[in-house]
Amino acid sequence: MIRTTTDNFYGGGGFRLMYRDDFGTLNLRACAGYAYFMVVGGGQELVSNEAAYYALQAEIIEHRISGVKLGAEIRGFFKRPDADPILSQPRFGLYIAKEFRLEKIGELFTP
Repeated sequence: MIRTTTDNFYGGGGFRLMYRDDFGTLNLRACAGYAYFMVVGGGQELVSNEAAYYALQAEIIEHRISGVKLGAEIRGFFKRPDADPILSQPRFGLYIAKEFRLEKIGELFTP
């Protein structure tokens, strides 16, 4: 059995935009930079690569009525001619979350 270790190093910068009103909040974040990653196993380097990357995130948080948060994130590497086409595909995630206030949770357990 060969144990492997993955080391990832990211450096970059970006910006954040936020809009807030009585109904809720909209957060947008964008980041770009340079990444270096290396996989080591059995005492030797198996894979190493470096590339420019990007990350985009968005969240809509509704505070007044339901306390629901909807969000999405897209991450990937900018295309390079020598890159593996499968590994250079962007990754994305979608999520939904519910906000609970601690005082409201306590009310559920009172007789």
